[in-house]
Amino acid sequence: MKIIKLLPAFLILFTAIGFVSCESEPVDPVFLDYEEENDPEVTGGSFTVNIDGEAFTATMAQASIAEGVIAIAGAAGTNGENVSILVGNTAVGTYNDALLVYTPSAASEFGYWNYNAEGESTGSVTITNIDTENQTISGVFNFTGYWSNDEEDFEPVMLTNGTFTNIPYTGSLENNDGEYLKANIDGVDKSYNTLFALTVGDNLNISGSVFEPNEVLQLRMPLNITPGTYQFGNDISDDVSGEYNTPDISYESVSGTLTIISNENGVIKGEFEFTAAEFFDETDTIEITNGEFNVGY
Repeated sequence: MKIIKLLPAFLILFTAIGFVSCESEPVDPVFLDYEEENDPEVTGGSFTVNIDGEAFTATMAQASIAEGVIAIAGAAGTNGENVSILVGNTAVGTYNDALLVYTPSAASEFGYWNYNAEGESTGSVTITNIDTENQTISGVFNFTGYWSNDEEDFEPVMLTNGTFTNIPYTGSLENNDGEYLKANIDGVDKSYNTLFALTVGDNLNISGSVFEPNEVLQLRMPLNITPGTYQFGNDISDDVSGEYNTPDISYESVSGTLTIISNENGVIKGEFEFTAAEFFDETDTIEITNGEFNVGY
């Protein structure tokens, strides 16, 4: 399967939008006539949008600001339906080159992106306010979404009147030189200068990216993980797992170790190494060694 090749930094957002675990099988990318009784109150400010005329209201929303990038996501329901936004700037203003995605289900491998087959953006985001005192962010957005698997023919969807108000964000507008994520990828030393550390329920997701060359390294672990050594699993449902992504290929951990040195006062430090296999071809593997991180969350 081919995926539209856009900014691979979008993969960071999959960390942010994994709010709701899903035990169901993948669903077809059509809108679900879903009404949940006794929906919980929205946490994380207000996040709403009309999707092909149907109202979507997130029951959980959060954002992250780090190294010149804003990531925002809102999720609703038990199936993980979500809308995500990535802006390559941290200032109030309108951005026509932002990345916006609607995913009908967390179990779905693909989503509706705001870039058509010609690579043209079909939407925009306006950041109207960044409240650094209360650490919240607000704005509006809209886009036409195109299914990201170009081997499947699905009609585009329209997302209109999107608003996000007082969404709490982690991170800071200022760079934190004390934070780092680095590793050796198949013999090449890498240092990731855009970091995200997001708490998702009882889990902590750490992502680092570089834009040249485009790639993302991700680690997942329990939020309350204590100092010690843990084994990497080969699935997102495992307690500890990792991924390495480029525009062309995705690798998932199959074995390895994570050593937590400390985890206290919202700062986690550790070391790791793992073997990762290509998503569609398990015989294609890479070795990630000498991994180190020191990240606040």
